[in-house]
Amino acid sequence: MSYIRCLCNPESLYVFGGAGDHHDFSWTDRNGDMQMMSMPSDDFDEFFRLFHKWNDWTAKECHYLDDETFEYKGIQIRTVIFHEEQKRILTDQEIEEREKIHMFDRDGTTNHLICLTYKNNPPLLMWEVTWDRLRESAYDHLFWPNWFVRKVNKWFGHG
Repeated sequence: MSYIRCLCNPESLYVFGGAGDHHDFSWTDRNGDMQMMSMPSDDFDEFFRLFHKWNDWTAKECHYLDDETFEYKGIQIRTVIFHEEQKRILTDQEIEEREKIHMFDRDGTTNHLICLTYKNNPPLLMWEVTWDRLRESAYDHLFWPNWFVRKVNKWFGHG
């Protein structure tokens, strides 16, 4: 099962059902290096099931997570501010300092990105549009009527 393909997003993110009941992630990080990550399929599915129910998040109305973090079994999603020239995520203190002097986005060096992390893997930084596509793809997979049929087949070793 492919959730998102590398040609449809700037991160070259590719998420697919891998071997051994895991979801594999492949992407190009902000430095241009290829990264890989793997997480259990059941944790991936449950993360998106719970995220779907999370009352503090409305993707269509909120531009970003507003300093909120959602986490399940080591999978974490949050909004970060990334400094493009320094190639790093800004700390809370740096963000406060930049807000005081109205420096955000004026100099073109920072971007609001969505950060997906899983345990000790490198962070997956993505544009909001990529996150929206990944999330919607996961929802389509989880909430379509044939979801139960897929689970039953998996339980009995047919899928």
